[in-house]
Amino acid sequence: MDQIVEVKYDSQFNQIENLTWYPWVGKDYEDGKRRILIVGESHYIDEDIEDEGKLREQEVKVDKYHTRNCLYEVLVDKSWCNRTYPNLMEALCDRGIISEDKLVLSKIAYYNFIQRQLDYTTAPKERPNLDDYEIAWELFLKIVDILHPTDCIFVGIESSQLFESTMAKYKIQYSEIDILEKINRVYPRKMSINMNPNYSVNIVFMKHSSCYFSPGKWYEFLTKQIPEAMEWINSK
Repeated sequence: MDQIVEVKYDSQFNQIENLTWYPWVGKDYEDGKRRILIVGESHYIDEDIEDEGKLREQEVKVDKYHTRNCLYEVLVDKSWCNRTYPNLMEALCDRGIISEDKLVLSKIAYYNFIQRQLDYTTAPKERPNLDDYEIAWELFLKIVDILHPTDCIFVGIESSQLFESTMAKYKIQYSEIDILEKINRVYPRKMSINMNPNYSVNIVFMKHSSCYFSPGKWYEFLTKQIPEAMEWINSK
């Protein structure tokens, strides 16, 4: 993992209140033609809380490297599997050019928007609440201030909640939210924020990649909406 992940930002991440897990930052992220930040949704509990799951829940809470380990173990080491990360990679990559996920991971940054575990052992499964989204948007602005992304891809439409009120609260200029053509049952969104007169960030919201997700359609969507970012991801 050390060959493709950058740890020099960790001291700054340590200063962010409510940031439970270190973001993944690829070795080639900072000097890339575009700096692409992927924002996932959350980690979750899906084991027996009364059993080993309870211990695992506590371990994850104090494991700052959990997000990084999950990405590496699923996409590179392939020691376990889920649908979210591989589907996301398929949406980001032209497989005629990029065959190894390791190459993509070296170029991007990634973290989960909601920085607490959601309980998927309940019926219905736990979803983020408004307090979660309020904290998440404040964290997002702090992470953007450290990583200076040019393009952000949110994996999940629901995370757009409180976007406008948060930007207004912190007096950050933003473009009107553009609700785009429906894909896989959801309406993607696109907007931008101006952090200062010389620095703006493109933001797109796509469907969560865990299910009912057509990677090819989302690859076409991202290529159309953030072409320079996709060109950089798919360059060797």
